[in-house]
Amino acid sequence: MKNKKGNILLLVILLGLLTFSTASYVGVKYFKEKKATKVSYQKTNQNSTSTPSTFVTPSVEPTSPKTPTPNLLPTKEEKTETDWLTYKNYLNKFLINYPKEAKIEKRDEADIIENSNCVRIYTQNYYVLIGGANEENYDCFRTGVGANYAQGPTETVNIGGGEYKVTGMHTESASAGYYEEFFAVPTVDKRVRFEFGISVNEKYGSIKKAEAKAILAKILKSYSPAE
Repeated sequence: MKNKKGNILLLVILLGLLTFSTASYVGVKYFKEKKATKVSYQKTNQNSTSTPSTFVTPSVEPTSPKTPTPNLLPTKEEKTETDWLTYKNYLNKFLINYPKEAKIEKRDEADIIENSNCVRIYTQNYYVLIGGANEENYDCFRTGVGANYAQGPTETVNIGGGEYKVTGMHTESASAGYYEEFFAVPTVDKRVRFEFGISVNEKYGSIKKAEAKAILAKILKSYSPAE
């Protein structure tokens, strides 16, 4: 009987120890899982409440479209003077500009053209003669040009900024499209004389009367004294 009680007591103790061990194991496991769940929840909550990073698109200043610059080509009547040449005369002390396609020559026995007393600028469609205003130099010019003929054309020309009214001579053939005229200015700046004219064929030539006269007017206007 005494042994039976001892066995029951031992069994109770063993059951208690087993129950305590099981409860301890379950408790520890429960708290570990709860802690892990809490940590996981905090991380998830932190990720869900944090401010998302914003992608900033770099600003690009708008560029206005470039307007193409038109290439304006000079017409024959509005020829640019930037490609013209300049002639300087040391003898009679003057400057004058002329198109690069024109030729220039001395018509006397001067050693160089810059010392010439009779200079001719010309193409097949227009010409300008410039010579000293002294009496002995009249061989440089045509005889009779500038005489006051009743049938001759009359024009007002600008030479170096001064206006001169001149009467010239002309010949023409309307059917053939041919026209020629020339004028003379006796004295400019008390140092030189001018003779100038045009010769065009508007029907078969490469230049019109108005175009030749416009170029001639620019040459005359470019004249200036030069010491």
